Amino acid sequence: MFGELRSSLIVGALVTGVPLLASCADVLGLDEPTVREGAGGGATSTGPGTTTSAASSTGGPGGGGPGGGSSTTTGSTGGGGAGECETPAPCDDENPCTDDACVEGVCSSTSIPDGPLPDDPTDCRTNSCVDGAVSWISNDEEIPGDANPPCELTICQGGRRTPVFADGGTPCGPDPQVCDGRGLCIGCDPTVPVGECGAASQCAAPICEDPGVCNPGYLPADTVLGDPVDGDCQRQGCTGSSAAPVSVADNADVPADLPCGDRGCSGGVPTTTTLAAGTPCIAQLGVCDGTGTGSASCRVCQNTTESMLDLGCSAATPNCDAPSNGFGIACRECVQESHCEGSEVGDDCLNGFICGCNGGADCTTSPSGDYCRLGQGVCGCQANADCVTAARGDDCDIATSLCGCNVALDCEDSLWGGECLAGVCGCANDLDCPLPSQTCNLTSSRCE
Repeated sequence: MFGELRSSLIVGALVTGVPLLASCADVLGLDEPTVREGAGGGATSTGPGTTTSAASSTGGPGGGGPGGGSSTTTGSTGGGGAGECETPAPCDDENPCTDDACVEGVCSSTSIPDGPLPDDPTDCRTNSCVDGAVSWISNDEEIPGDANPPCELTICQGGRRTPVFADGGTPCGPDPQVCDGRGLCIGCDPTVPVGECGAASQCAAPICEDPGVCNPGYLPADTVLGDPVDGDCQRQGCTGSSAAPVSVADNADVPADLPCGDRGCSGGVPTTTTLAAGTPCIAQLGVCDGTGTGSASCRVCQNTTESMLDLGCSAATPNCDAPSNGFGIACRECVQESHCEGSEVGDDCLNGFICGCNGGADCTTSPSGDYCRLGQGVCGCQANADCVTAARGDDCDIATSLCGCNVALDCEDSLWGGECLAGVCGCANDLDCPLPSQTCNLTSSRCE
């Protein structure tokens, strides 16, 4: 019956342009709810950084829908002075059509690709992003939740939720309860206040009040309800004018971070910021390579013969402890130049992937020699002259192409120690160290 009522009311309003029914403002103390013809699908908003609506009706917002007339709201650019942010969180401009970031202490906002936004099937609108701003058009095919069934229904008209009242005398409960034609169910027994006016719901506690009028008992809009989906930047809430809960933006309901992606919320929409190259991975060993957000972008180094620890590319060991006794099985991974500083194989991050050398300039601080073996891309030597400043020793071992020592005399200028230990300069005690500030690390046999 009420499906037929809704259809007939909609058709009547669209054909005649006459307001459907009077309001119940004098009963509930609300603003007068009248049916106003809207643009019928023509209301839109466009423009970068702004939202604009143009409907033929006038007046303020009604029933949760956009206000009539024309309105323009300028969006935030998210920019600011240096030092205003350390994380993307304070840069949120609450615009679902921008990605907000913190770059070197300054907030910035970048428009996301044009396209539809998640749809609310009860808001009478279809929303999308156009040039970094929210654009909407009327969608009168949507069905908003009924405000107080069966006496007050709701339709979409011109992009607005519009109340429609059932005819007076329409049964709305056990006899003698009928609709009064103004949206109220009357005729209940106030001596039995609970139960006669319908079942309670998440956002309503109906009750019969004197002199026999059903009060829908809508819970206020700030009522906190449960969050059925964790990490979707949404929660359930009440409208204060409907028995059914609606989805409400909740920027505190942040999704779980990805190994190389910092997750957040902007205007109730999940966002992801790709971590920069060299940033430690989240909840996973390694560093991010800056190309993506998932585990594939988190690079983890392998075990080394020097430390026998799989610590990843940490700040303490950025080049993964390239061992002093060779480079063949050393972890040499990198994603930026700083990860190769002090590396024995070269201080250049080759192709953004592996420490090595492109020329002798990359080997000036290498303990293995200041000659770049281009065929292998690692530092070493081809003659004793390449080992004058090498910490491994000032004698070039032609078999391995690495600097080293045959006798203690080869280590007199080595910062690792003045003793020749298994072909490499080192120390057995603090007396073997060339500088007073150094001590002998007995584990590595190097002065530190």
